[in-house]
Amino acid sequence: MTSNEDQYSVVHRLFSLLTLCIALACGSSAWADATVRFATAPEQGLKRARVIGLAQHIRDEGMTLDPLSGTFSAKHGVRNFLLLADGSVRKGWPQGVPLEDFNAAASRQAEPQLWGTFEARTRPGAERTYEIRWRDGKTESLALSFLVLAQSDERLNGFFARVNTAQSGGAAATTFANAWRGIAFRPDGRFETSRGGGVDYANESARMSASDQQRSRGRYRLSGNVLELRFDDGKVQRQPFAFSSAKKDWIYIDGQRMLLRK
Repeated sequence: MTSNEDQYSVVHRLFSLLTLCIALACGSSAWADATVRFATAPEQGLKRARVIGLAQHIRDEGMTLDPLSGTFSAKHGVRNFLLLADGSVRKGWPQGVPLEDFNAAASRQAEPQLWGTFEARTRPGAERTYEIRWRDGKTESLALSFLVLAQSDERLNGFFARVNTAQSGGAAATTFANAWRGIAFRPDGRFETSRGGGVDYANESARMSASDQQRSRGRYRLSGNVLELRFDDGKVQRQPFAFSSAKKDWIYIDGQRMLLRK
């Protein structure tokens, strides 16, 4: 094989890996078209008064070792719940549909195994716990933290993103790959979504890289659990949205957590 053929082969592998990395990191994009279950017409789902909140139970699962850097970091397990004012609870947040468009009755009928009842309990000197009884009779007592929903017509200013990185190879040749996706919000109501990635390949005699990205623009509106995206091409999407905490430096779009980068 000639030197040109070697380089062509490497470049071909780079772009193949790049495509795979972007797909793995982005998954089914938070702003991609998707078939959604249990959706009503806009604003015909759960009313705010019927919702206690979107909650999480976070448990410490010890430490995990990063084989690339040799460092340890804390490992956490996260479970998501939807709590309603009627005392019912659902395992997991509705996917692809904001609460305002979510048909809870249809979900209860089609997936009863995800539903149960809860009772909040506060003991002196202890944090509040939620005693949950599932349809199969199992019970558990959990401490929960709640996400923060958006104010009506709230505006943001910043770029939120999720990044995945990977490394492979050895001393002779190493490949670094990263894939990301994000959304930039402007105070004037404009947004820009983006996703892409890059691959960097290096061996003892050469270094090569490849990158790709995709962008879309439009106007956004926030209210409660709704992020409405009106793209410049006329397409309109409504996605579940919430802040991780009152600091508002992390957001969730359709269950996927993104950090404020700038």
